[in-house]
Amino acid sequence: MHYNIYLAEKIPAIEENKEQSLEVLAEIESLKPDAAKKEFKENWHARFGIKFLTSRLTSFAREVSDSVCRRLEPFRQDTEDPQYLQFDDMTEELKDEFKNGTTRKVKLPNGTYLEPYCNLDGGYTVYNGKVYKAVFGQLKHRKRNKRAKKMQVVEVPNRKLYKTYEEFAEERYTFNPETGTYGCFWNPQAFYDWFSIGGRWPCEFLVKEDCFESSLGEIDYEREPTKAPDGYKWVCFARKKDIQWQVMRDIQYKDLSEDYEYLKACFNAGEMLKEEDKEKNYYSIKEGKILYWGEVAYVSGETFQEYLDRHNFNNKYGLLPYGFLDSNDEYIEREYVCISISETDKKPDIAVKKREEWHRLFEDFIESADDEDVIVSVDIHM
Repeated sequence: MHYNIYLAEKIPAIEENKEQSLEVLAEIESLKPDAAKKEFKENWHARFGIKFLTSRLTSFAREVSDSVCRRLEPFRQDTEDPQYLQFDDMTEELKDEFKNGTTRKVKLPNGTYLEPYCNLDGGYTVYNGKVYKAVFGQLKHRKRNKRAKKMQVVEVPNRKLYKTYEEFAEERYTFNPETGTYGCFWNPQAFYDWFSIGGRWPCEFLVKEDCFESSLGEIDYEREPTKAPDGYKWVCFARKKDIQWQVMRDIQYKDLSEDYEYLKACFNAGEMLKEEDKEKNYYSIKEGKILYWGEVAYVSGETFQEYLDRHNFNNKYGLLPYGFLDSNDEYIEREYVCISISETDKKPDIAVKKREEWHRLFEDFIESADDEDVIVSVDIHM
């Protein structure tokens, strides 16, 4: 799953290194022929390269990118930095599993054991506890042919498969030389496994068109940025003082007003009125609501003010990231989104309270940032 979080980075004034920026631009140009190839296996590396380099087109952007990397490292699931890792000793569980447990294998007629969860030799596979020819005949279905019937799916005692406990444990966990035991290292603070700056949210903040200290981040190759009003542009990071908060709020109010009237008309008509909405099936109308990707978009009979409240317009900044990393490096996420639609119906007061608390925390986060701080939108994956 992808989530949108914000950071406030303290970035000093940066002198532009034009030579280095031209080198980045030249590297992007060199990747475009491969990125234009039709096959994904031929173009993905170049496309990802262009996305990454696009977020580093200026010295300011490179400084922001490096700062975000440093700031988020303590929260990366796969970090290898020992200061962020905790060791869980699995000795007791491993010894019991070695002594009493079994491992599923595929036994061939000659007595050889193979792993069951792979494409077995000759194109065979395991399905519902039996071995099948993976692709058979013109229809390319699974089939229990003669050779498949000679292979058995068996549970083999671990003490029979492995000569020693150490051999068994080594295959499953990591040996910790400090404790002399087997277990796993993990990051208890982790909230993502990888991230990209901007990513699926490259157009979070509005700045004036001539604002140099800003960027779209790692925007997808060939994706057109969201159209901005004349004299402005959308970006995924900029200094707080350069973000046009009131203009953003005015745009949001206009968009919500238009969306409310459209959804109200759709509900009264019993169907989505735009052809593109009918074709994509993102919307559904049922039980007195219009849902968009499973989330409530419109409720029958609600006033425009109620609609605004549900869409967080009572949030001073009109923004709704999934979470943010505060100045003390504490990660705070939007708890109320974890409440399902049915729970929101049953416990509306709890949902409202959580939403209001989130708005307060988020507003405090923005207002506590200095005017020179860079507010960054980051796409995290977990």
